Amino acid sequence: MVKQGNFAGSSKLKKISQFHQKAGKQVNGQLTLDKLADFMQVRYYLTQGNRQPAVVQTTMQRWLAVWLDQGTGNLWDGNQNNLQALSAIANQVPWQFFLLVDRNHSAFEKFLKKELPLVPLTTRIKLVTANQANWVDALAKQLSLNWFLSSFASDAKRLAQITTDQVEQLARSFKKAGTINWDNVAVVYQTVPQVSSLDEVPENALWLAQLTNISLN
Repeated sequence: MVKQGNFAGSSKLKKISQFHQKAGKQVNGQLTLDKLADFMQVRYYLTQGNRQPAVVQTTMQRWLAVWLDQGTGNLWDGNQNNLQALSAIANQVPWQFFLLVDRNHSAFEKFLKKELPLVPLTTRIKLVTANQANWVDALAKQLSLNWFLSSFASDAKRLAQITTDQVEQLARSFKKAGTINWDNVAVVYQTVPQVSSLDEVPENALWLAQLTNISLN
């Protein structure tokens, strides 16, 4: 029932600093769709990323890369992109990755709402903005799934026996008053090792260390 996502080893994980080199360049005329991600990364860096701590900037630009990869056509559903991006990343990053995304989610949504429709594509993208309640539900469920994936990573038989009810029950414990209860998340995740499949890529070492050192205190 519980499935592994697909995040590591893709072009989305190229060093974010590459985008900074493009930040001062002007874009003239129309863009082709294959340039959309680079354009949005530069816009994010110019409007938000250059004012964020390094660990936040890297996390949010990686989230943006995965999020953009979910879009198809010229009508994008923010709720669907969120679901698919969460699933693609799954348990391949520490839980603190999602903590930072959640803390910056409101500003991220405002960025998308303003910037995505302005990308000079031949056919411009229309965005259906994500709903906050849907975001919290999707994130809580993915955090629950990730915990089971990490807990039974070496026991495929046990993992296959996890039920939807078990996932939903844990997800409910991660929510409080319409938000994620990060105190509960931190406590529950103390029972599983902080292991990331991105450890194999040297350029991720500092970023992952910064993530795992984030605490709620």
